[in-house]
Amino acid sequence: MITGGFFRVSRDVLEWELIDDPKAVLVLFRLFASVNYKPQKWHGITIEAGQRVISYEKFAEEVGIPKTTLIGILDRMDKTGVTDRKPTAKYTIITLKKY
Repeated sequence: MITGGFFRVSRDVLEWELIDDPKAVLVLFRLFASVNYKPQKWHGITIEAGQRVISYEKFAEEVGIPKTTLIGILDRMDKTGVTDRKPTAKYTIITLKKY
């Protein structure tokens, strides 16, 4: 887990259509705080800046919401253009599009 440092958030986030959903905001800010800030190798692949590898179960536990709720929020975040997901059989790579 990344510790230390900081990240900037534009006030434009207040215009995001999911801003009124506290769980979606929690997921978004957890992603902001935990995505790579520079490319890193992981299991032979490069995880770019603005990306994070997750399992739905572990990330839902990390955020403190049910897995089904997390998946619904991530679906909505994909549809609003905030994130993009690349699932595999073992993990999912989440990309913050405007990181």
